[in-house]
Amino acid sequence: ERDEIFLNEKVNKDSSDILTEDEFEILCSSFENAIHERQPFLSMDPESILSFEELKPTLIKSDMANSNLRNQLNYEINSHETHFITQFDPLSQMDTRPLIQLIEKFGSQIYEYWKERKIEVNGYEIFPQLRFERPGEKEEIDPYVCFRRREVRHPRKTRRIDILNSQRLRSLHQELKNTRELALLIAKRENVSLNWINDELKIFNQRVQVKNLKRSLNISGEDDDLINHKRKRPIIFTIEQREAELKKAELKRAAAAAAAAKAKNNKKNNQLDDKSSSRLSKQQQQQLLQQQEQQQQNAIKSESGKQLIPASSSVSSQPITSHVYVKLPSSKIPDIVLEEVDALLNSKEKNARKFVQE
Repeated sequence: ERDEIFLNEKVNKDSSDILTEDEFEILCSSFENAIHERQPFLSMDPESILSFEELKPTLIKSDMANSNLRNQLNYEINSHETHFITQFDPLSQMDTRPLIQLIEKFGSQIYEYWKERKIEVNGYEIFPQLRFERPGEKEEIDPYVCFRRREVRHPRKTRRIDILNSQRLRSLHQELKNTRELALLIAKRENVSLNWINDELKIFNQRVQVKNLKRSLNISGEDDDLINHKRKRPIIFTIEQREAELKKAELKRAAAAAAAAKAKNNKKNNQLDDKSSSRLSKQQQQQLLQQQEQQQQNAIKSESGKQLIPASSSVSSQPITSHVYVKLPSSKIPDIVLEEVDALLNSKEKNARKFVQE
């Protein structure tokens, strides 16, 4: 009630640019979030609250982060809406202006009013919030306290527990990524279906206009283009059918590759056979030449053998004698001076005596 009185009597009174209740609540909630970020312990000294000029950069920064996130989602979904909102945003934001415009036009005036109310509640939240137990305090009597703390004995940390926790975090992260991708795909599908419905509506309206125009001008002719023909129902493939088709395609590719490899091998074998046949023909020619040469040599040998037969018969008629000892001529006997045995023994005795005496 107090906010409504301030909004109607001081902000929107005698002004063409009216601030709605939704926009007023958006401004107040943005002030609350910015103060909670910049001054989390404001309840210790409520009078030290920041001014509007000091808080303005934080407000713009938070709005830029939200707008960038929405623009990114809008781009990923392939949507072309200028004012993009999600299901988590209230429907009232469809008609609201951007936060930056509200801050520039009404920021200073609304902030002064909100600042007074913030000081009145000693720096705590203006809007009603759930009550929690504060650290170091136990409020067992107050029935409005939510989520009371329990003294739990902390388990002993071990390497095994750390590994399990890390695995759970990884699996949770992967599941969140999968859900995000699924949500984006669903949003894209719904956006495509919505665009298709809008296109169908445009076509229908244009057909109605064409029909009215033809009737007014008394134009008669074929109206096939003005009739909405039934479309064939699209065939929906399941994941199993798609996998089976992919397997069939892979088998066909493998069979084609095997056939190509077989044809290539056959071609190589044919080339090798041609080469081997040419080599065999060359070898046969060489063998024929060698046989002819050998025949000529045999003929020559046979003729020479006939001429040598009488000479060999005369030589074979003489008796063959063999001697064990061969008498060498005097010129081939070596001149060696042989010493006598007595002289050798005498020289050895002399040498032994000299050795003993020394």
